[in-house]
Amino acid sequence: MTSAGKAHWPVHVYADATLPPALAQVADTILTTLRASLPTGAPDLHSLLPGSAADPPPSTTEWQPPGGWTPHFSLMRAGHWLPRAQLDAFVSGVWSALAGDRAGALQLGLVASLVNDTATRRFVVLEATAGYPALARSARRIDGVLARFHRPEFYETPRFHVSIAWTVVGESDDEAWWTEVCERMSREHGAELRMALVPYETVHVVAGHQRHRIDLAR
Repeated sequence: MTSAGKAHWPVHVYADATLPPALAQVADTILTTLRASLPTGAPDLHSLLPGSAADPPPSTTEWQPPGGWTPHFSLMRAGHWLPRAQLDAFVSGVWSALAGDRAGALQLGLVASLVNDTATRRFVVLEATAGYPALARSARRIDGVLARFHRPEFYETPRFHVSIAWTVVGESDDEAWWTEVCERMSREHGAELRMALVPYETVHVVAGHQRHRIDLAR
């Protein structure tokens, strides 16, 4: 949906998340355990971890980052589209909204599963447990930009996270099973996850096939 002939183009805003090697190893261990625990007949679980054969969700209704999937903290909902004539104004608005924002770091301490707004994909995520108030304030300022284009704001209580895997939501999807297994992974690996901070230093504004970089103050 990014060719020049399309009437509407995808937009997204996200902050880079740099996973320390030790944390990435814990995430890989979690995915290995989850794959081995999947109920019989459940859809495959696809890794999004750096260095793996990352396989982004194949959907024309969801945002896909130019250049491939990388760990990040989303600052708005996925699935927003704008007319091509509004893209420059959107980028300019986000740039102004984030002027003066500083780089920071989040602590990831929970394993969770989140279903997208269209209920087609389930993501396994490492959820932030500390360090996110500044990022939440940035997201609220982006909400102000989205309001000018009559687009829905971010979630009322954002759950900042890094997605590490995805799967299809099928007829056999079992919310209770996912809740139980992710809570178990949190108990077993939460302390390891909390040992390392995940820094963010750059925000990217995606408008169609273009990605605009905002380096945050340090």
